[in-house]
Amino acid sequence: MIPSGTAADGRPVDVRATLDSFGTFRLAVSGTTPSIRSRKSRAILAYLALAPHQRLRRTQLAGLLWSEATDHDARVSLRQQLATLKRELGGASHLVLSDRDEVWLSLPLAMDAPLLIGALKAGDVPEALVDRPDLFDSFLGDIEGVDPAFDYWLVVQRESYRSAVLHELRQLLAAGRADLQERAAIALRNIDPTNEEACRTLMRASMAQGDVAGALRLYNELWSLLDRDFDMEPGPETQAYVAQIKSTPLGMPVPAIAPGPVEGHILILVNAFDQEELTGEQQRRVNGLRHELIGALTRFRDWSVREAGRSLDVDEFRQRKTYEISVLAAQEAGELYISVILQRFGDGTYLWSQRIPVQLERWVTAKRDVIRRIASSLQVHLSAERVARTAGLADQTLDIHDRWLRGNSLIAHWQPQSERRAEGIFRSLIADAPGFPLAYVGVAQILTTRHHIFPGTRRDRSAELEALALAKTAVKLDPRDSRTHLCLAWSHLMVENYEQAMFSYELALQLNENDPWTLTSCAQGLSYCDQKQRARQLADRAIDVALGGAPMHWGYQMCIRFLEEDYRAAVNAADQAEGSAFFVPAWKAAALSQLGETGPARAAVAQFYRQIVANWHGTERATPVAVHRWFIDCFPIRRPADRDRLEHGVLGAGLLDLETA
Repeated sequence: MIPSGTAADGRPVDVRATLDSFGTFRLAVSGTTPSIRSRKSRAILAYLALAPHQRLRRTQLAGLLWSEATDHDARVSLRQQLATLKRELGGASHLVLSDRDEVWLSLPLAMDAPLLIGALKAGDVPEALVDRPDLFDSFLGDIEGVDPAFDYWLVVQRESYRSAVLHELRQLLAAGRADLQERAAIALRNIDPTNEEACRTLMRASMAQGDVAGALRLYNELWSLLDRDFDMEPGPETQAYVAQIKSTPLGMPVPAIAPGPVEGHILILVNAFDQEELTGEQQRRVNGLRHELIGALTRFRDWSVREAGRSLDVDEFRQRKTYEISVLAAQEAGELYISVILQRFGDGTYLWSQRIPVQLERWVTAKRDVIRRIASSLQVHLSAERVARTAGLADQTLDIHDRWLRGNSLIAHWQPQSERRAEGIFRSLIADAPGFPLAYVGVAQILTTRHHIFPGTRRDRSAELEALALAKTAVKLDPRDSRTHLCLAWSHLMVENYEQAMFSYELALQLNENDPWTLTSCAQGLSYCDQKQRARQLADRAIDVALGGAPMHWGYQMCIRFLEEDYRAAVNAADQAEGSAFFVPAWKAAALSQLGETGPARAAVAQFYRQIVANWHGTERATPVAVHRWFIDCFPIRRPADRDRLEHGVLGAGLLDLETA
């Protein structure tokens, strides 16, 4: 079912080897169609087809398909499975090659899923999108269940392709091409039946054919779906259009909506963007920015997003803890500026505003940066506002989400007294709401960071394994939440499952690359895994998005810069991170020592030692030797040479020369 010979980036595609992944798995190689019966063989081919450069380390494949086996057993199983795959390929066995370390494809393997996006970018709407409402649920459906890690990856791929296709279809509708409007609307409605723009387009197509009943049937289906699933009705534009249709003699009555209960989740309303003195091209770009902002906001799981103008009454909005975003796009001295305001719905309280300059000559990059800045700022300010409003209330009087927010704000302090209370909140949430995944994430985070928060406490393998089990539960409960995958990544890292950690970090990024915390945390984890170039890219992007960032973010940046041997940047980051965590002065001392700045290094290590002694929770006395042992054991650094540089830096700063306090 390869839809075209164009890749997502517009390049022509070599189709000597193709793979159909929707519905029935089908491989074709140079005119032959090998019968691949083993589900794990199919999984290997699919994962290779979507991997960067279609090449993977053996440890990556083993971790994906035998995630619950020991490393040795997983490698043995992979070796046996590759032999099985070679036999199944028969005359096409040259397609898959391997050596002791890697497995790769000898021919480019064109897969139908990414080519769908290429077809849309080229201005075509493939038949599969028009004919199959369940298309993305069928992606690699016959190999679902081969392994929990593979299933997590599969959920993320489906979500990513669905989001990418939705974006391209919205772009096609906005472009107004008459020859594509109806097909694009059908495809968009198949994927998102609540999309009103698609519904109106199809209603107009029905009216153009004189099918008034068909147009009203589409409207009634939309009405019923919104009423049943969201307790809301279509927006004013759709209602105005149906009123116009009903004025014809063939009009039919529209059913009345019955009010229903409203859940207590955060709701963000995105108002139409105000535009002052913009050219036609600038207006088109700003309108596209609004659509992409809404799409980016939907990737955060803390809230739901709607366009403003829905016909819910004020009481319902207040029950939903509703906020409004207003945006003004205006020119000033030839420059375009985007001004954003966040306020509470109902009382109009202003919570945050920001004015962002936009460089039109680099529109694609500028648009991405604007969206990420808005999304990340919303997350920070909404969470802070919710925590502040509930500060005087007892834990058990809060709803599930507010209890989690309180626990999350406590662990952000990285202080012993806050951590104990946060653990109590999270464990009570697991007892009261066992289906709430972020409660498991909260406990797992505490178990994997306790040795940082209680200096002198050594890492505990049983606690780390408990954290891993909790993180796996969180991912099973919500595999579409980037935070569950981020937690699983760190839990794998703490037990030295480096390949599985890297896999989970990338899934977290794939689900939400707009959040500076996700970017920063993944960057540090990947730097510990010796993926320094990737870590640097993510760390730089996080700084661009966060416009400075919280002190703890700079603590992570400090570690990343040190591990890539940029010691001056590590020192600068440490200065920004001052007071955020007990380990910061030690890393700063190590970086200064590596730079040969002995005096400042000794001052930093002395500061570190004083802080640790004052907050010591170890069973032995806080001597310089004991502090050194505890510190070096804290960090799950994969590469021995990286660990040695950190240790030599701290020792070079004179940690063991200090007198016992």
